[in-house]
Amino acid sequence: MMQVLELVDPARINSIHDRQSSACQRMIQTQPVKTGRGPRRATRACDGCRRLKERCIGTVPCDRCKKSGRSCQFSNRFKRTRGPVADARNKPRGGREPCAATPVDPSTFFEVKRIQALEHVVRHFTGLEQCTTENLDTVIAELAQEEEVLQGMPEDEQDDGSSDGKDDDDTMSPPSCVVHAEFSHLEFSRRVQQRVKDQLADTNCDDLSSETTIDESSPSTQLLSRDAVVLGAVSLFPPAHAARILINVFFEFAQTNYFYVDEETLRQRLDQFFCSSTRVGIKDAPWVCTALMVFALGTQFAHLYQPSSRSASRGLMREAYNVCQSMDDTLALTFYRKACNLIPDILAMASLESIQAFVLLGIYVLPIDPAGLSCTYFGIAIKVATQSNMHQKSSSTLSLREAELRKRVWWTAYILERRICILHGRPVSISRLDIDANLPTDLVQLQPQERINPFQNNMAMLKLTIFMEDARDAILALKNSDKSQRARNFQNLGKVKQELQSYWQTLPLETFCRDLTPGKPLFRSNIHLALIYHLVHISIGRSFIFDESSTNNKDSSATELLQLRKELVDDCVNSAVATIDLCQVLQDEGGLSKSSYTEFSSCCAAVLALVAKCISDRSSQLKDVSKRGMELLKNMSIGVFSTSCEKRTVEGLEVAFDRLSQHTSREDENMKPNEDGYLQFRNWVVMQQIVPGETLQLPRQDNPMLNLFSGSSAGSQHSGAVVNKNGHPLPGYAELSSLPDLGEWFDHGFE
Repeated sequence: MMQVLELVDPARINSIHDRQSSACQRMIQTQPVKTGRGPRRATRACDGCRRLKERCIGTVPCDRCKKSGRSCQFSNRFKRTRGPVADARNKPRGGREPCAATPVDPSTFFEVKRIQALEHVVRHFTGLEQCTTENLDTVIAELAQEEEVLQGMPEDEQDDGSSDGKDDDDTMSPPSCVVHAEFSHLEFSRRVQQRVKDQLADTNCDDLSSETTIDESSPSTQLLSRDAVVLGAVSLFPPAHAARILINVFFEFAQTNYFYVDEETLRQRLDQFFCSSTRVGIKDAPWVCTALMVFALGTQFAHLYQPSSRSASRGLMREAYNVCQSMDDTLALTFYRKACNLIPDILAMASLESIQAFVLLGIYVLPIDPAGLSCTYFGIAIKVATQSNMHQKSSSTLSLREAELRKRVWWTAYILERRICILHGRPVSISRLDIDANLPTDLVQLQPQERINPFQNNMAMLKLTIFMEDARDAILALKNSDKSQRARNFQNLGKVKQELQSYWQTLPLETFCRDLTPGKPLFRSNIHLALIYHLVHISIGRSFIFDESSTNNKDSSATELLQLRKELVDDCVNSAVATIDLCQVLQDEGGLSKSSYTEFSSCCAAVLALVAKCISDRSSQLKDVSKRGMELLKNMSIGVFSTSCEKRTVEGLEVAFDRLSQHTSREDENMKPNEDGYLQFRNWVVMQQIVPGETLQLPRQDNPMLNLFSGSSAGSQHSGAVVNKNGHPLPGYAELSSLPDLGEWFDHGFE
């Protein structure tokens, strides 16, 4: 209709109006029969779809909220009240009285701009691509059918089935429990109680409801151990001064770009323990387990401790250094085993400190068994956090500090589990679609007092992990796609790489993130951040190193894909070289750790990528860099990595690489005599032809070349070795015949 209006003279608007008005009246009076039925309306609709009266599918977020970018929430804020069924037939769907008809000016009613706006609104709320008469008839038919269904439903279920028997207040069902509570026992129990409460008007209803409510706030006391378990754990605590030193080492070298533990709370608990005679009990198991794991990790990184001028005195500096040098991995293992005795209790309590304890347990075993036990610990931390609804937005009843603690601990567990699952091919514990938690904020109350605030690094680590997950998803989509979708998926992967590079360039260059100046406060943390950034590039490009793509295809799209593949592989190789250079910088500055999984795994991934590139290209250009990376891995393998699976992988890789190098060397040695023989033969031919007054004379024999170069046939003009006119020996036939392109010459002779 729009195209017609643009060609019609405005003077004919009135006649068009008459025809269109009569057509509209016939269409409204005579509703078309059912021509199709779209997807059924969900039993519960989100607030946005209810308010805009859109069709909701019931997921979180729903398709329409995701498309429009609005928040998808489920509550009763937009619950509609309806009159009796008899009155509903005479009222519009919103329950409002029909407004009186007003005269319409034809000149404005059929205005092109107005019709374009109406079509835009129709497309937005119906999803139609074209506002044809057939499509509009289908939508009108569906609206009429839905109206009939609503009129035939009971009054309390007409609101899209989304009330579920609940009041508008949120006391009966917290918002964080709504998403996955549809089929739970607890949710159905609440609905039954609410229905009973609505039907009973006596005062005993509240007491009945409280008695039948299922309490899931705390575990049964009979599941917890005796206090003796905690007393045995605290008996392993080091002396107060050694404990403080280990805590300093932990927050200086082990925590880096994450938020494992609330430092202020941990120090307060330890000070209270060392300074008072208060008896600890089983309720203290979470923080006691956390403290033991802090001591264990501090022991692992104690070899990095260097006395600084900021120490209070030379005596304290010397004492702290001696304490750190006396630590070994055996003591760290003792702390870990004692902490493991508390796992059943901290798992039953499911507190915030329980999540911190499981995260630290996973960090400790990360160098030994990343794909097994460590991934399990991180998965338990995620499950305990979801049990406490930490994956959802925090309740308004929490203080700012407590809410921020929950967010930081949640996102730390999320980062660690995501990265390990991606790198080791394990399924994650929770989908990103189920996460509604807010991102951390730089709360002043949680800023460290004695060190620089690493909040920017923490957020950068979170963002890089999300990029790693996006890259993994893009690669999986590319590998599983057919030819028709391969080009688009390849472009999506290239887009992820470009977004990663753009984000990295936005990070600060001073002090935080990209400042790699030795001696700066966050030097080691920034190195780790750069290692993760390059690890994402390595993970993207290494998938295509052995990709056998045909280069003979002249199609422009295929050429573009090959160029993109080459860019991804080149970025992978460059990042691998940069990773080894960064590890070398840490080694030169005395900061390469024998306990850091970030350093070891990044260097290992870089070496693997470089060796794969050498094998693919049959080139030795990256041989020196690979050998340097293997030497760095050997230096890191003297600690907790000595028994790790990745250490064994590196050892096997080194053996294979040495064999490959020897094979390449033998090939080079075998080719060298052939090349020398060919050069000598060329020189001999040239020298024979440049002698004045003489030409090249060859023997006239059945196999002249054989007689010439072997010197063993009777009648040969030469005896023994063949020499040229200057007396230089000539190469043998066996040597020359093996040269490329000379076989035919020896078979047919020279003419």
